[in-house]
Amino acid sequence: MQPGAVRPYASDLAATWPIDERRWLSRAATVVVADVSGFTRLSERLGVIGPDGTEAVKDIINSVFEPCIAHVLRAGGDVLEFAGDGIVASFEGDDHPERGARAAAAMQRTVRELATFSTPVGRVRRRMTVGAETGDLTSLVLGDSAQDRRDVVSIGAVLDRAFDLDSAATPGQVRVGEQLVAALPSSWSRRVPDGGRRLHIPAVPGAVGRAHRRSDADERTRQFHDPAVVDVVERGRSPAEHRTVGAAFVVIDGIRQQHDVGSDLVADRLNGLSASVAAACREHDVCWLESDSEHGRIRLLLTVGAPVRRENDAERLVDAVRTIADRHEVRVGVAQGRAFVGDVGHQARRTYNEMGSTVNLAARLAAAADPGMVLLTADVARLVSRRFETEPVPALM
Repeated sequence: MQPGAVRPYASDLAATWPIDERRWLSRAATVVVADVSGFTRLSERLGVIGPDGTEAVKDIINSVFEPCIAHVLRAGGDVLEFAGDGIVASFEGDDHPERGARAAAAMQRTVRELATFSTPVGRVRRRMTVGAETGDLTSLVLGDSAQDRRDVVSIGAVLDRAFDLDSAATPGQVRVGEQLVAALPSSWSRRVPDGGRRLHIPAVPGAVGRAHRRSDADERTRQFHDPAVVDVVERGRSPAEHRTVGAAFVVIDGIRQQHDVGSDLVADRLNGLSASVAAACREHDVCWLESDSEHGRIRLLLTVGAPVRRENDAERLVDAVRTIADRHEVRVGVAQGRAFVGDVGHQARRTYNEMGSTVNLAARLAAAADPGMVLLTADVARLVSRRFETEPVPALM
């Protein structure tokens, strides 16, 4: 066992969650969303090569993640979550708009300097999009201290706007929202043809060093990870690889709207739901890998096949999500296939993650499902046909 191994896998927000166990926390913040462009397709091209291709995938993602996370930490920020092949960071306290903008600009400068990368399929170019906005950010804890698995997620218009700005950005660009623009020197941004604004990166100074919150409470952060992930991390057994996995997204709608009515109301709802998810995962030996949020909804990613392989992976995963959907009005998508799995990030902030088209397909299925519905790919339906009755639905476009 490696002492302190788990701590880098939790955000500062989770590791320093108030000891009075407040269920939600609101504050002013600048949110930065950054995505590595074209990573999924590149990962799959390299994955067919074998171990050399997998190592190349890990090297490429870390060559972007490591310096970008370093810029966030240097500017006093916190990496709240790893969103697939990207990161979501927040900056709070004095001068948070300027510090967030400086970090975002520094990320793009670094990626530009890295230029191309040699791989077994030829040289590839690293590219990244970034969106940033300032506003009120609310974070919610999923579950109580008695659970062996809980998580912290953040919601709010500022987060949704940062995701929208990231989607609107072109590679190499930092799109910034109106509130952030108003808080920055006018020379730091330029108008773009669609009427929005982007950072004028040459005018933005480099990130200024600032102490960021850190907690060495390794034991406390264990609850914010699935026990299977904790075991892999503490034993130092998390090699990068492409392997067959099952992925299921459980989508919880209406969180932001419900929070606007009453924070305790949504906290009660999430506590009950997270308890059901934790129990279903424990009963069926499924990994609750991560949680994230976007546009007023929360998504939980449940996996089988990684970090640990078991028998009847697909059946156990569908058993777990069907149990959850029977008890709660959630939307679920399930897919199985090859994915990149492994430990990536910076030595001070890391994640054990799954990336690839299988995970993306599960997310699309969940987005298309009706409340209470579990949508499966055809191959998953065949694998679970002995246990579950399924019916065809129109193909997704």
